[in-house]
Amino acid sequence: MPRQDRVKALLVGLNTGAYGTDPVPDTAIRAFDFGLSIDGQTLADDPVQPYMGAGDDHIVGRNVGLQFSIRAVGAGTAGTAPPYGALLRMCGLSETVTAATDVTYEPVSKAFEDGALYYVVDGKQRALLGARGTVTLTVERSNVPMLRFEMRGLYAAPTDGVAMPAVDWSTWPRPKPAEPANTPTFTFHGHSPKLLRMEAALGQAVEFVPRVNDERVDITNRASTGSVTIDEPDSLATKDYEAAWVSGERDVLRVVHGTTAGNIVEFVADKARITSVGEGQSEGRVTQQLGLSLKPDGGNDEWRLIVR
Repeated sequence: MPRQDRVKALLVGLNTGAYGTDPVPDTAIRAFDFGLSIDGQTLADDPVQPYMGAGDDHIVGRNVGLQFSIRAVGAGTAGTAPPYGALLRMCGLSETVTAATDVTYEPVSKAFEDGALYYVVDGKQRALLGARGTVTLTVERSNVPMLRFEMRGLYAAPTDGVAMPAVDWSTWPRPKPAEPANTPTFTFHGHSPKLLRMEAALGQAVEFVPRVNDERVDITNRASTGSVTIDEPDSLATKDYEAAWVSGERDVLRVVHGTTAGNIVEFVADKARITSVGEGQSEGRVTQQLGLSLKPDGGNDEWRLIVR
């Protein structure tokens, strides 16, 4: 019988040992919209031969990319790391736990953590060790806010005949769509415009780095970006975002989703710079599409994700 695409599981585990060590993941991730890429380079080994035809070749630099989305939810209890916390740490974010209050994730520029992903599709398991990645938050009207992860890990041949793992969703609160009852706060450059869509990309440069005697996935740079689509304010006196674009003003972008402790996710970028301005329309209203660069201030503070 053909392998069934709907029968899937994703497990994650944070590595606390030497880079690339398998922590044997056991935390189930409630993910969807998967994409898998098995990557490498073909090295031609093509000596002269007394006839036409393809020469030999070698596959080198093997690594694996895995992309997926999750719903942006809390942890069920304020001050407890969410079930996807290991993924955020594997994306170059620090984790600061304030007991009974919140958990904050912020960028770092060194000492990046790595972990492992087990991706199981109807009995075939693929392990990505030494995995690191980047993440993008999207908040859009009438949709559940989501986090899109783009992970990369070392290559290993898949194994077959693996029992589908038992999964525990008890630490995953029920997600809520982005609408007035559930998303009480959106502010941008000192104003609270009507929001259609917001995106914030951490922007980690994630590279497979091969050496003669070593291979690993490294985070080599970061440039955080974003965008917002809003109803244009009713007058320039109310708020002139185009003037902010011209002046290079940097100001706060903030959204809070959720109203119940244990299922609140807050995003803050203190130095959001408008990099492009466009106009459109939606339901008869004029809209503005604003591209953003999320700047650091003191360093490693471009944005923070707070789960409480």
